Amino acid sequence: KFAYQSLDFNCRDPMFRKLFPQYVELHKERLLAKQKALGITDPPAPPSYESVGQISANEKVDFSGIFATAAGVIALLSAVFFAIRFA
Repeated sequence: KFAYQSLDFNCRDPMFRKLFPQYVELHKERLLAKQKALGITDPPAPPSYESVGQISANEKVDFSGIFATAAGVIALLSAVFFAIRFA
């Protein structure tokens, strides 16, 4: 499962496509086989291997996880400094 997801992710990277064209073809063949097994008869759209990790203008980034982690680290450091000061 993870290997298949990794190949899907890697095939979107231009450098990976340039270095390993045989794996890109393997990925395309697997997608076609999967569509055929599911009974999808429409001609498949070619996979779009562009903009890995880039955020488009319409997407919003959720920073809540980052802020929550930073707040936890600050609280922990504050507790440690408080304990050192009054110990």
